[in-house]
Amino acid sequence: MSGAILARPKQKIATDYQTAATALLDQMTCIEERMDLYQSEGERLKIETQVIKKRTERTLVQLQDQLSRLSAAA
Repeated sequence: MSGAILARPKQKIATDYQTAATALLDQMTCIEERMDLYQSEGERLKIETQVIKKRTERTLVQLQDQLSRLSAAA
């Protein structure tokens, strides 16, 4: 009879471990999805930053050209 009594708690513990493991795997999946999202967002921001940098460099060149022309005319 004591064997039957011990079987229930072991089964409960095993079920608890299984539930905890499933919850951890779900959390890991969620974290991985967020990491992928953040990485994609980071790549998008890098590209956007490069575009802005190139525009800024072109604008600077244009301003320097205008300044040179104005200085030459004065």
